[in-house]
Amino acid sequence: MVSLETTVNACHCDYKDTSKDVGLILAGGRGSRLYELTDWRGKPVVPFAGKFRIIDYALNNVFNSGIDKIGVMTQYKARSIRNYLNETWSRLIPEIKGVRTFEILQSEEKPGLEKIGYVGTANAVEQNIEFIDEWAPENVYVLAGDHVYFMDVRELKRAHVHKQADLTVCAKLVSIEEAAGAYGVLVVNEDNRIIGFEEKPERPTPIPNPHNDPNLEGKCLASMGNYAFKTAALKTALERDASKTMGSKEQVIDNPALYSLRDFGFDIIPQAIRDGMDVYAWDFSDHRVEGAQLIEAGFWMDVGRVRQYFDANMLIAGEINPPLDHYNRNWLMRSKTVSSPGAALQHCQVDRKVTLAGGSIATGAHLDQVVGGYHVRIEKGSVIGSSIFDDGVQVNKDCRLHNVIVERGVHIPKQTGIGDDPRHYEVDGQGRNILGLPVYDGVILVPKDHQF
Repeated sequence: MVSLETTVNACHCDYKDTSKDVGLILAGGRGSRLYELTDWRGKPVVPFAGKFRIIDYALNNVFNSGIDKIGVMTQYKARSIRNYLNETWSRLIPEIKGVRTFEILQSEEKPGLEKIGYVGTANAVEQNIEFIDEWAPENVYVLAGDHVYFMDVRELKRAHVHKQADLTVCAKLVSIEEAAGAYGVLVVNEDNRIIGFEEKPERPTPIPNPHNDPNLEGKCLASMGNYAFKTAALKTALERDASKTMGSKEQVIDNPALYSLRDFGFDIIPQAIRDGMDVYAWDFSDHRVEGAQLIEAGFWMDVGRVRQYFDANMLIAGEINPPLDHYNRNWLMRSKTVSSPGAALQHCQVDRKVTLAGGSIATGAHLDQVVGGYHVRIEKGSVIGSSIFDDGVQVNKDCRLHNVIVERGVHIPKQTGIGDDPRHYEVDGQGRNILGLPVYDGVILVPKDHQF
C-alpha cells in the first residue's frame, strides 16, 4: 500500500488555496438510531462535549480550511437546524475572514417536478447543482455534518490534486472486525486507487499488505462519508445517477445500471469505478490539524448510535488527555455563545474531568466524567459518574447517577438514583427499565419533558 502523504513540490498547485472550491455539508439525515435524542431535533444539532453541536465540527473544518463558499443541506427536523445555524453561525460568520457565501439549502419545488424532498445524499447535491454552477468551482467537497473529527480539507485537496483524481474518498484504517456490517469498505490497490466498494460487508476485503507491515495486518479502509470531486466529474456522475430509476436496495444490487438509491456510497462511487473514473482513497489515519498532539492523529467517530454518542462524549470531554483538543488555538472550535457567567464548581470532589458550559454550577457533589451544557445545576450530596446533561438540567440533592444521558430541561428530584442499581440496566419488551426509562447498550436515557 502506497502512502498518500505527498510533498508540496509533488503537487503542482497551491493546495492551500481553496478560494476556487465549494464545500457542501450533508445535514439532512434522520439519526434514527439516536432515538429520543433526535425525536425533536435534527441529529446535526444534538449537543456534544458541553457547549457544542455535532455540526460544529464540519463547519469549523471548512472555515478553518479557508473554504469561503459553503452550503448546508438540511431535511429532517430542518427547522431545528435552520434555527441553530441562523442564531449561531450567522452571527459568527462576519468574524471569519473571507467568507463569500453561507447558505442553508433545502429541497425546493422546481418547474415540472414534484417536490418530494431529498431522497438520498447524491440527490441532495444534485438538487443543489445551481448553487455549484453559480460559483463554477474547480473542486467540490461533500462532507458529513454528523460526525466528530478535525480535518484540514486542504490536506484532502493536496492528495486529490496530486493523484489528478476525479473523486477522492476519505477513509480510515479500521480492523476488519470493527468494519464488518458497520462501514462501507473501500477495496484499493497498492496505489490507493479504489477498485471496488463494499456496502457494510460481513467479510470486508483487507487492504494490500505486500511488505507484511504489522500495522496493516487485519485492517481495511472504511469510508468516512467525505468526498472531494472535480466539479466536472461530480456533475457527470450526478447526471448519470439521475437518469436511473429509483429502486430498492435489492434492485440496485441486481441491476445497478438501471436502478439507484441516489446515495454516494451505494451508487456514485461504484458507478464511477465502473465508468473508469480516477477514484482514489485518502487515508485519514495519520492526519492531524495544525497544533494537534500525536494522540489526535486520525480521530474520527460516527456518533450515530446512543452508545457511540455516549462514548465519544466521555472520550473527548471526560478524559484528561482527549483525542480532540478543543483548546487548540490553531484550530478554532466556534459554537453557540450564551451570555452567562462561567461554570463554577464549589466544594466538589472531582475524580476525572468535568466539562460544563457557561452558567452551570455544581456544589458539594462528587463528580467523575460529567459533561454538561449551559445552565446545568448539580446540588449538594449528589454522586455522578459518566453522565451527560443537556442545557438547563437540574440535579437536586443527594442523587446518584451513572451512565445517564439527561435531555434538555429535565429536573431530577432529590435522592433519585439512576444507573446505581444493576436492575436499572434490565429492560422489558419495550426496552424500558424499572424506572420507565429507555436503555441503549448500557446507557440510560432520560428524555426531554420526562416527569419523575
